[in-house]
Amino acid sequence: MSTTVSGSFAGTSTSNLVVQRYVFAGTVTFPVGLTGSQGTTGVAATASTTYAIKKNATNVGTMVFAASSTTATFAMPTATTFMTGDVLTIVAPATPDATLANLAWTLVGSQ
Repeated sequence: MSTTVSGSFAGTSTSNLVVQRYVFAGTVTFPVGLTGSQGTTGVAATASTTYAIKKNATNVGTMVFAASSTTATFAMPTATTFMTGDVLTIVAPATPDATLANLAWTLVGSQ
């Protein structure tokens, strides 16, 4: 059974801003590469911009918007399981792109 974690952020982000914080109520495993996940932005980035995806404050993946692109690519080097009470955060880069704005994403995992 698939599980989705969706989020969005209106406007432009500031340095290291947590744009999403999600606590799990059950077990969910996200696949290598976050296959099936989607991300978009209303205003494209000027330069490549990488958002960190974290499990309990540890980096486990990325959501990357290439320069001039409104579509994200995802990376997760290993399948990652979140258990009840684990927290997923998505964090803006230390030096955010000044034009990238109005993000939306859906991460696809399985129970």
